[in-house]
Amino acid sequence: MSDITMECLKTKKNRHICLPRIVLDDLKSDPDLGFERSMVHTLDETSAGTRDALIRCYVLGEGEEKVLLDESWDEDDEGEWSMRRQLYAGSESTYLHFAARLADVPLVYECIRLGVDVNCQDVKGNTPLHCVVQEVARFHHDLVARRRENSDTSATSAHLKRLRHVAKVLLEQHADVHLAPKEGFGPVHWAWYALDLELIELFIVYGASEIISLPIDTAEQRPDAAPLWVANPAKVASLKQLSERLTRDGIPPRPPRRCPCWSGKPLSECHESGYHLWPSDFSCICGGSKTYGRCCSKRRSADLFEKWDHERKRMVVVCRVDDGDTVIYKNPFSVYKHIGAISDEEAEERGRLIDKTIELNDLSRRSDEKADPAFRYVLMKYRVLPRPTNKSFTKDLYKALACNWNKTVDEYTALGSDARSALEIEQAAKMDSEFGPLWKRCEASGCTAIERPAFKMKCCSGCKRIYYCSATCQKAHWKEHKHACKRRDHPLQQLPSQSLYGMLYDGIVQPLHNLGMGEALECLDLSDSDLSDLDDSRALMDIQSDSSVFD
Repeated sequence: MSDITMECLKTKKNRHICLPRIVLDDLKSDPDLGFERSMVHTLDETSAGTRDALIRCYVLGEGEEKVLLDESWDEDDEGEWSMRRQLYAGSESTYLHFAARLADVPLVYECIRLGVDVNCQDVKGNTPLHCVVQEVARFHHDLVARRRENSDTSATSAHLKRLRHVAKVLLEQHADVHLAPKEGFGPVHWAWYALDLELIELFIVYGASEIISLPIDTAEQRPDAAPLWVANPAKVASLKQLSERLTRDGIPPRPPRRCPCWSGKPLSECHESGYHLWPSDFSCICGGSKTYGRCCSKRRSADLFEKWDHERKRMVVVCRVDDGDTVIYKNPFSVYKHIGAISDEEAEERGRLIDKTIELNDLSRRSDEKADPAFRYVLMKYRVLPRPTNKSFTKDLYKALACNWNKTVDEYTALGSDARSALEIEQAAKMDSEFGPLWKRCEASGCTAIERPAFKMKCCSGCKRIYYCSATCQKAHWKEHKHACKRRDHPLQQLPSQSLYGMLYDGIVQPLHNLGMGEALECLDLSDSDLSDLDDSRALMDIQSDSSVFD
């Protein structure tokens, strides 16, 4: 990717937790769940990653964001149980693996809310549920040791409570209890081994009925293999009673999956039933530091929605774009995906087409069909022709591109070769974050007014797509504009140079290239052409019918 693209993809701090207010209140109400100590408050300040990266991965819908802890991760040396040894480079561990091992209940909720698969497996085949029950067994060993030494057990008991809560959340999301790692025992065995009765009953309810058929006399037959059973004879007796009760009364059916949006409703009654707006108090997906409600939701032409995807078994995020009478649903990060998919060869080829477009415009003999020299200077440098975006995508990328474009306009001005004022050059070449003119022009017929400091255009309140310098101009132009206003299809304002280069690129350069007529493109001479008559279909037909072009 280019330096511009990489700049826009830099992560930013965002402290807006992506959880419903009712869930946050519940988490705060129980001090044992550790809300105040949760990494949901500090994720962007650690080496683990950022909330923006988690959101971006969710919205793109291409797998899970991976976590990698570097040497800056501060923890006690716990040998093989060290977090850095569990989440090493190449471990393929997700944020949910990370949160599960930490027993960070709020972060577990947020990971699931932001689309992390509850059944995701790391390189060893471990799922988040497997990580949790392993930790449960480990802390039960710690609990036994502390009781033997008459030490304080409150911290260990509180941690076990958080681990059970995490396991419950995962099971309610229908985490697969039978997904086992490539080596070693699976979650069912670990739940049985830990002899945690609350956890065992949860496992049975959510699909692990085989637990009640596992041996209960392990403490007598193999005491060395079941130290927790030897240390807790009362629990063994309770497990026998549980087994007898379930054998007698039968195992209840697994409850329906709850919606991962944490509305409290079953999935079938929530996001599985239709589109729901992205919550206004969640972090905005654009990578900024504001909530969605104070950021991209203000874009009237593009709203964000979420819906359950049956095939992928996860929620997906789409951008609903109203294009006249048509409603289009697309991935909000289509631009990122598109740019990321362009190879160096493709980028170079497109750059050559821009070079040819500039060359053709240079050949024009009419001064009113010549692109502005400042705009040409920047286009020569970046070899990408920006177009107005119609607010269809997230603003992060466009803002970065526009910023770099405008810096290069300033670079041109600093050369001192242009006699115009800095403002005049800006009016001809600078762009806003939507790739329209930074300084808007009045679009009423015959008016030549253009914005300047302390003089701003007014946007049409109906379609939000056309600008006027005054109510007088707007009223005079209403007869021409009213039909486009109602259809909301008035062309977005461009710089004159954008329009000139766009006509050449779309009408001649790109069509010839698509037809494989590279030699014809190289020989093309527009010195006697009138660009004002050029449109896509007309230009292509004229070129194809003129055999002299191909001589």
